[in-house]
Amino acid sequence: MDLQQLDLADLVQAQQRSLLRSSTSTTATVGPTLSELAQANVDHFQAYADKRARLAENDVTSFFTPAWNSQLENSLLWIAGCRPSIFVRMLYALCGSHSESTCHVLLSDAAPPPSCTTTAGTSLGELSWGQMNVINELHMRTVREEEKLTSQLASLQEDVADNPICRVVAAATAAGGRPRGGREVDRALEGYDRGMVRLLKEADKLRMNTLKEIIGVLTPIQAVDFLATGKSLHLTLHEWGKHKDQADEGGGSSSTAAGAC
Repeated sequence: MDLQQLDLADLVQAQQRSLLRSSTSTTATVGPTLSELAQANVDHFQAYADKRARLAENDVTSFFTPAWNSQLENSLLWIAGCRPSIFVRMLYALCGSHSESTCHVLLSDAAPPPSCTTTAGTSLGELSWGQMNVINELHMRTVREEEKLTSQLASLQEDVADNPICRVVAAATAAGGRPRGGREVDRALEGYDRGMVRLLKEADKLRMNTLKEIIGVLTPIQAVDFLATGKSLHLTLHEWGKHKDQADEGGGSSSTAAGAC
């Protein structure tokens, strides 16, 4: 979270510098360029994905229900992270909000805010037809890949109710005892873990590829705006979720009494 907060601060500063340059017609550059900053953020995402791919080899389940997340965040997870298609949906939402802001200014004949005085291609409300076509194609392709991984996850989870685990549990239940593991069960659970590690890596690969393709389509300032909003959304949901968890604990929530199924 600390790195994300630092990245967000850098992105917001870059947005402010860009607005200042556009309003004063100056070309002076302070700090990293917008392209360098966007690439640095993507590199941080990649480094995180690479690191947890290594850690998952020893404890993959902790990434599917992270203890450091709020219950709200965990309820939104898809294979240990966000759905890659959310990146595109967020871009659509930002594009629409920017366009609505511009239309409101034009219809009201009011003085446009700084975000509406930018030149073509410098805001998320000014995506070209070419950009939109590439993004729409990416969206459809990403959803298809998500569905494949979701199907694989479902099959992996269903295997838990298959042999040998089901047979061991049924035999112990019939005998009136508590089910105990063994080499056969251990091998089955180890196979489950290996499958989860594989899915996590493939899901992270899809997340990274989707993000990189989006950044490649956007102009530098559009990429910075997109990344800043994404990080802000993540950090905000984390804070809201923590506050909700605290409120639920204070109110004596009965959710913890519910069974796993």
